[in-house]
Amino acid sequence: MIIDCHTHAFPDDVAQKAVDSIHAFAKAVPVAVPTVSALLEHMAHSGVDRAVLCPVATKPAQVRGINDWLMGLQDERLIPFGAIHPHLEDVAAELDRLEQAGFKGLKLQPFFQNFELEDPALMRLLDLVSDRFAVLMHAGDELVPLPEIQPTPERLAGLLDRFPRLRLIAAHAGGYRLWDEVERHLVGRDLLFDISYTFGIAPNEQLLRIIEAHGYERVLWGSDFPWQAEDFALRSLRELGLGEEALEAILGGNFEREVLSR
Repeated sequence: MIIDCHTHAFPDDVAQKAVDSIHAFAKAVPVAVPTVSALLEHMAHSGVDRAVLCPVATKPAQVRGINDWLMGLQDERLIPFGAIHPHLEDVAAELDRLEQAGFKGLKLQPFFQNFELEDPALMRLLDLVSDRFAVLMHAGDELVPLPEIQPTPERLAGLLDRFPRLRLIAAHAGGYRLWDEVERHLVGRDLLFDISYTFGIAPNEQLLRIIEAHGYERVLWGSDFPWQAEDFALRSLRELGLGEEALEAILGGNFEREVLSR
């Protein structure tokens, strides 16, 4: 079972607009227009069995509509994480709704959602979340370097100190383009790393060092589709030289154990 733990897809009528907006900001070029049908086709081509959808509600008003759409997908190949926003007025009710619907995780993206890691609203949200969901958070910089980065490895370590029950998944190997800091502040801590959108960007030797030092049992494979092709991300992982046991765990076993079975 190969599970891509970090993908993006949108309703057909907004998918092109979404990628156009991100391209205008970061000049990122998608491998496909990220509709659900395109994602499923890409998965079939790449040999990926299941994919986690990581929605980003850039405004609180978008949360419920995105989650309604995710709830309506009903495809066993897709594992939707819930959209949530710290500034959503009735955030407790939406968390209850997601839990009742069987959602296993949530996605947070501080830059695009315009919140700080010290925001009292985020503190309240994480108190409510506790260990009910895995929380996949963008970590590190963006494609276009930011003047101030909220989810630095050091700040994420602070969240773990404050919320010891938090089941955090730090995307992009714990901090996009901040991997030296990841090694100083996050390696060995009680959290998962997803390694989406790291291949071809992070030095292979450093990525391998992070995986081995953190423990392959706490690493998840992902592509960040549509921003990186799954077949490239799969091939790149296999080229790191990890053993078969580690590959099997990273490609799906860890996600099944740490997220789906919880």
